[in-house]
Amino acid sequence: MAWQYTTVALRIDVGNTTSFDTDKDVETFSSSGILLKQDRESYVLSLSPVIPSSNTRKLRVLVASESTVSTDMVDWYKLTLLETAPLTRVNKALYPFTSTGYSLIPQTLEGSDRNDIFVSVFRPPNELLAKIDKANPTTQEWKTIVFPHESEFSQANRITPDLISIRSSPFALVNPALFVNYLSTGNISYVSSSGNNLTFLLSDSKYLDGMDGGPVFITDRNNSAAKTNRCIGLIAGSLKKKSKEGDLTVIVPWNQIVSHLTLTSNLPRSPSLIKAVVSSAAQDMFLPWLIFNGVMMIEIHYTNFRKGWGSGILLDETTIVTNMHLLGDDYRTATAWISDDESIPLENLGNPLEGLDMVFFRLTKPISSRRKANPVTLYSGEYKVGQRVRSLGYGLIYPHRTGNQPFQPLTAHGIISKCVSMDLYRQLDQSTMSVVVGEEADERPVLLVSTAGCWNGSSGGALFDLETGHVVSMMTSNGRVNDTGEVIPQLAFSLPSNVLQYALTLVRKGIRKKVSNRVTQLWKLDETHVSSLVETSPSLQAKL
Repeated sequence: MAWQYTTVALRIDVGNTTSFDTDKDVETFSSSGILLKQDRESYVLSLSPVIPSSNTRKLRVLVASESTVSTDMVDWYKLTLLETAPLTRVNKALYPFTSTGYSLIPQTLEGSDRNDIFVSVFRPPNELLAKIDKANPTTQEWKTIVFPHESEFSQANRITPDLISIRSSPFALVNPALFVNYLSTGNISYVSSSGNNLTFLLSDSKYLDGMDGGPVFITDRNNSAAKTNRCIGLIAGSLKKKSKEGDLTVIVPWNQIVSHLTLTSNLPRSPSLIKAVVSSAAQDMFLPWLIFNGVMMIEIHYTNFRKGWGSGILLDETTIVTNMHLLGDDYRTATAWISDDESIPLENLGNPLEGLDMVFFRLTKPISSRRKANPVTLYSGEYKVGQRVRSLGYGLIYPHRTGNQPFQPLTAHGIISKCVSMDLYRQLDQSTMSVVVGEEADERPVLLVSTAGCWNGSSGGALFDLETGHVVSMMTSNGRVNDTGEVIPQLAFSLPSNVLQYALTLVRKGIRKKVSNRVTQLWKLDETHVSSLVETSPSLQAKL
């Protein structure tokens, strides 16, 4: 018989006495979990950090599901804790991040930084199982769960990102009836592996308070709305840059969760569950997408031995384009990294379109023949609002500080939200805000806005069209909240491929030009148009 599951909400009470109703010092937290059952076996699993950090205080964990929510009542059932185990290999893989500028949230019970992830296993009461069994058949709360095999996934074309759906119960303390079994979606953005084993995954899906413990499922690439039961792991929390540059949701795969559970007198080992997970070989299914896709890490060396990094696009066998702002005011040298063991010094070719944030470099030696490093193909079609795209760049995570992780960029998917066309050369009279007549006319798309994630470090990376695999644009900047400094990765600005192709032609011919001040203002997000108030009666216009 196959394993079945349902998503549950957990209410975690931590106090100093066993009388939680009268203890004034009780602290209450929420989390998500998955309830698994097969024949007479049933378990609730969660990755909440509160449970293992409460060992010196009294603990009560309550559970609710969609079937325990009635018209005006939510019934909570008490769980019995069977085992709590640290995910040692996962924590070791995360250490290079948590020790160098990242926080793992949610925090521990004491509110301190969280350094370790634990899995907790509970036994659900028979009354809860009976309640779910007797629920309205139309709700079909019990669903079959499958631990996918890598053969189910295409190995040939990895330009399409791995879409995921998450079932969790965020904000369960606010309103469990509203948020239990909440659906969210996202994309696998980063893969952590040791040998052929997955240790953790990072997703661009937004982490919400209380999502930890929620199951994650692979979504059909050709039909994101299709239902799926192929579960790859559980949400552990969010890996957040302390500098507010961004955050990614942490997913722990099943092979790590199950392999860390120990044999105890309280928890009979579940051979069928272990076999279902381990035999799935799910740890291998993501790694093929780590092949080189034409995007390199660009490392910049400045004066006083400082260095920074960004991304760059390989346009032909020797030419790379990236953003001018990476060079700063005291740039000395630049290096392109193709992998963790191959780097090539770069020769600066300059910017053929002054006023745009771009600079071209030439590789000073060929890429190793042992590596398949093909240049990208620039997109030549029409840019359409709603067009599905994928971003690829070395954002947020500096590859040389990740321990033994595979050398890889971050990836995310989204759509083109806006395409702005403007005359590339004709200047704007600042006093009248009108175009100067007589200059060379060349109106074309000069700026794209997309929802595909662009983090600090993604600058110079590529935005790919999902249908053709061609590069639509070069990522250049993202949104930022002025008051807090928080970065908005899903507000991404990029230079269209038609501009890149034109600039590449100018570089090859040794020609340099200057774009209009209006295009420059557009890229500064300054006003480029005159605003006027249209009076309906009489029909007059007045400047605002």
